[in-house]
Amino acid sequence: MKKINTFLYALRNSLYNANYYKTVSKTKFSFSLKYLYFLLFIISLFYSYRIAYDIAKFIPKVPEVQQKIQKGLTNLYPQSLVVTIKNGEASTNVIQPYYIDLPKEWGIENTVEDSRKITHIITIDTNATIDTFESYNTAILLTKTNLVTLDNNKSASYKVYSLKDIKEDLIINRALYEEILIKITPYLAYMDVITYLLLGMFLLVFPFVFAFFSLIGKMLYLLFWTLFAVLISKIAKANLNYKKLYKMGLHALTLPILITFTLNLLNMSFPFLYTLIYIAFITYIISQYKNNKLKTYATKK
Repeated sequence: MKKINTFLYALRNSLYNANYYKTVSKTKFSFSLKYLYFLLFIISLFYSYRIAYDIAKFIPKVPEVQQKIQKGLTNLYPQSLVVTIKNGEASTNVIQPYYIDLPKEWGIENTVEDSRKITHIITIDTNATIDTFESYNTAILLTKTNLVTLDNNKSASYKVYSLKDIKEDLIINRALYEEILIKITPYLAYMDVITYLLLGMFLLVFPFVFAFFSLIGKMLYLLFWTLFAVLISKIAKANLNYKKLYKMGLHALTLPILITFTLNLLNMSFPFLYTLIYIAFITYIISQYKNNKLKTYATKK
C-alpha cells in the first residue's frame, strides 16, 4: 500500500507540480525509472485486459469456428482443378481466367488491402502478364511463367516468383491438396488450448513484457530529446546537466503519455502531439529553475 501511495504521489506531482521536479533532479535514478515503469505497466495492463476480454468472449465460439475452418478448407480447392508446372511453365485443365475465392463458410467478403480491392485470393490465367496483375483484383496471380503476389510491405506493389525456380515437374490437384489437408487439420483441435494460453498470457505475462519494451522505447526517446532540454537549459541559464534533465524527463513524460493514451481510447490522434507536449512541459519546468521559483519537496519512499 505504501508503494502505491508513493506512486500516486509521484504521479500527481509529475503532472502539474513544477516544484516537485527539483526534488526529482536530486533523487536516485532508480526511483524515476521504477515510477515510469509502473505507469507504463498500468497502461499495458489496461490494453492487455481489454484484449483478454475479447479473447474470453471468443472462447465459447471456438467449436463453431473450428467447424467453419474445417469445412472451408475442405471446400477451398476445386475438385476438378489440375495445375501442371513443367519446364518452368504452368498449364491447367480449366477455362481461364479461373478464380478461387475464400470459402463462403468463413463469411469473409471482398477485402481491401490498403488502396487495393481484393476480390479473389487466387487467379489463374496463363495468358496474363505481370503488368496486368492489379487489374485482376487478386492476392495471387498464376501466369504461364510466374507467380505474382501482393507485397504487403509496399502499397500498390507486388512480388514476382519465376516458375523456372521449380526444378522438378509439379502437378497440383485435389489429391495433393487433400494430402496436405490431412497433415494440417489435426492442429485445429488445439485451437481451444491456444485460445486459453493466449488468455493467460495477456492476463499474466504481456502487461510486464509490454511495459518493459515500452520503457526501453521511452528511455531511447529521452536520449535524444534530453539533448534538446540541455540546450533549453543553457539558453535559460538554469544550470541543469544532462543527468538531471534525463531524470526529470522520465517524470515529464507522464503528461504526454496520459494525454495520448486518452486520445487513443477516443480513436483520436494528432501528429507530433506527444513530442510537442513533452517539449512544452519540460521547457516550462526549466523556466522555473531560471526564475528560482522551485522549492524542494520531500519525496515519499
